[in-house]
Amino acid sequence: MRLRPRWILPLTLTSVLLGQESTARQLQLTRATLAPGSAEWFENGFDLVEAQMKCDIAAAVRTATELHRAAQASALPDVDGIAYAMAAMARCSFQGPRMQLLAPAALATDEPRPTRDLSATAGARSRARYFTARARSGGYADVPAEFLPDMFTALEAARASGDPAMLHRAGWTLHGVLERQAPAYDAELLRELAATADTPAAAPFAAWRALQEYWLASSNHTRAERLQQLDGLSRIATELGDLRTLVHVEWDRVAVTMAGEDRDEAAAILVRMLPLAERLADAWMLGVTLELAAEIALERQRLDEAAAFLARAGKVAGNRGYPDREVQQAHLRLQLANARNDDAAAAAETARLEELRDDDSARYRGFAALLEQLLVGERQHLDLARDLDRERERSARTMRTALIGGLGLLVLALATLALLALRSRRRLQRAHADLQAEVRRSEQEVAARRTLEQRLRQIERTESLGIVAGGIAHDFNNLMVAVLGNADLLRTDEPDPQRRRRLEAIAAAGERGAKLCGQLQAYAGNQSVRTESFDVVAMVRGMAPVLEAAAGPSLQLSIAGDDSPLRLDGNATQLEQALLNLLTNARDAKATRVRITVSREQRSDGDFRGGQVRGETAGGTFACITVEDDGEGMSAAVQERIFDPFFTTRFPGRGLGLAVVFGALRHHRGTITVDSAPGRGSCFRLFLPLLAATDSAPPAPVDPVAAPAAAPRAIAPMTVLVIDDEVHVRDLVTSSLTRRGHRVIGIGDGRDLVAAMPGLDRAERAIALVDLSMPGFDGRDVVRRLRELHPGLPIALMSGHSLASLTEIARELDVAGCIGKPFRAAELERTLDEVLTARSAAARRGA
Repeated sequence: MRLRPRWILPLTLTSVLLGQESTARQLQLTRATLAPGSAEWFENGFDLVEAQMKCDIAAAVRTATELHRAAQASALPDVDGIAYAMAAMARCSFQGPRMQLLAPAALATDEPRPTRDLSATAGARSRARYFTARARSGGYADVPAEFLPDMFTALEAARASGDPAMLHRAGWTLHGVLERQAPAYDAELLRELAATADTPAAAPFAAWRALQEYWLASSNHTRAERLQQLDGLSRIATELGDLRTLVHVEWDRVAVTMAGEDRDEAAAILVRMLPLAERLADAWMLGVTLELAAEIALERQRLDEAAAFLARAGKVAGNRGYPDREVQQAHLRLQLANARNDDAAAAAETARLEELRDDDSARYRGFAALLEQLLVGERQHLDLARDLDRERERSARTMRTALIGGLGLLVLALATLALLALRSRRRLQRAHADLQAEVRRSEQEVAARRTLEQRLRQIERTESLGIVAGGIAHDFNNLMVAVLGNADLLRTDEPDPQRRRRLEAIAAAGERGAKLCGQLQAYAGNQSVRTESFDVVAMVRGMAPVLEAAAGPSLQLSIAGDDSPLRLDGNATQLEQALLNLLTNARDAKATRVRITVSREQRSDGDFRGGQVRGETAGGTFACITVEDDGEGMSAAVQERIFDPFFTTRFPGRGLGLAVVFGALRHHRGTITVDSAPGRGSCFRLFLPLLAATDSAPPAPVDPVAAPAAAPRAIAPMTVLVIDDEVHVRDLVTSSLTRRGHRVIGIGDGRDLVAAMPGLDRAERAIALVDLSMPGFDGRDVVRRLRELHPGLPIALMSGHSLASLTEIARELDVAGCIGKPFRAAELERTLDEVLTARSAAARRGA
């Protein structure tokens, strides 16, 4: 890894200040020669504010305030409105939109907004300055209804002024919005700016142009190449004294370093670049820098350091009218609360995020319609420019035709000579082509063999992880029996409300653990699910509100589906959870755009060769759900493990993540492919086999648990023989059933059955509860032995394995009932009573 020496950033700051001082000093020297209050004096002052906005916003506030005070006493038209707009812009950047509105006196006025617009005779330069400044103020406050109209008006005026500097200032400000919302028009705007990029007036924007070119091409370069390019960008910004662009460059350097998972170096870069952001004095950019430092500290598990950075970010940019900063800081505070297990703080930040999302929705209501309305005039302008270009091209084409006619004979002669030369080489080329084809066939065979070997390794690891997951779930379910059962017992006898609440919290945690076991069993593939025929397109479109809420305001989500229904046989709930996990994965990968599409796809066996492919690889007709994002992307090594349970590349990682997605695909006999690379985002494609046109939906499986009775009834006393090698399970069952009026005989080994039989022979209502998994003499052996010693005794099975496996084994052993661990006392009592009632009814029918 290439590390930057610690002295580079301090020297860079000094160089930037020197470069910017040269620009500002020249403007100030010229200003000293001008008559105060003259038109030239104001024009020079406005240029000085723009220069200071790139390196020292505090100085820009002072200059703009001085201009506005002088403008109030001036008889010159329009200078008052321009000076106020520029002063408001500088203060929005320095202290935030909210602080500017709360403290307007610093701008030498008692009103929060300009009292008058420009005059009807205002020139194009004046209009460009005025509306660009107003638009930038609206941009800081993130209010589209104010920003967009002002920005398009500023662009029109900048074109009319004929000043490339005015055009670049307006165009680059608008580019920040159109880059995502209207990419086609944004490309035209960038071409228009490039046409005047080489003029001296546009020279101050050279660093911005270079940074834009880097962003467009960065995904095609390695990490080392990107770091080298960032060094070049840093030199350009330093030479121009453009501190604002330099801060953006260092942000990208931090991102590239984090992509290499060198968190320590990224943190060091941020600490060393803080003087740059502090010297600039842009509250928004300083807030972003401190938030990045807090995020990296969280990933390094330095919670106190993260809290300190967050506190500084809150003082600088929090509650100052920057909505995007308030949302990001709330997200970081929520992560910090979760890392500290502070439930109260986590709940407060969650509520705060909901309020911010509602505010964001209100501000952006009608945004798309407003943007489309404003773009109509711009498209007409571009169409006229294209017509002029086409007319010029026709004139040039006429001249080219005459020239080509004169060269035609020469070209024909040269072509004849080339044909004669090529004829002698034709045989050699054919032999070479045959050899190349043979080489390609060999390479394809080698690639196919490697793909097959890789897929076999994936299958073996998946099966191994499935076995491990099933075993862990079984043992964990046994432990949850004691946790849930003892919590219920203690809660029943506890008179203290505060202690009861703590016991309820223990029970709730146990239930979450039981659900986690269910997810592990789903990944292992041994959990039964209810299946039905449903339309995948309708399912995905119906999930749109849930997906949009999960995406949040920082993630742009689009959903598109096939026009015709795509029906398959499966479980819609499982697929909904898989889709939600893929969206969460994209959001955690810092994506800004996610596109979900549903389409009908025809695939052959060979189409699934190469790349990351999991699941069934047979061809057929599929419903394909594609989830594509522009996030950080993944390396090949990460892609190998993303479907493993609990695997994560970021802190904190939770739950089963993409393992749930793979478990759902296994249940649906589907295939999932992954296409990703660092810096290029990720694309997941889920191929689900469609029902044939003649297929009908199979009947839903019958739930192994009997339907509840129409009304609760008292349960008569029972004598229960409990056979389980786990002492805590036996003790819990004994305590629970004894408290409910039943008699319990507990043994830990099936070999002790003979000694327990006398107690059952004298009982009126007797039943045996047998654990399926026991060492040595297991549950199957116990059931067979019970049939020998007591042929008429009802038997119920219990196990920590999945309920589907337990039900199948109960059917094989002809056992009347079963119950999965963990269970509650009431559920166990009801199951045992249902088995006894069913056996009694069968005996009466036989009699």
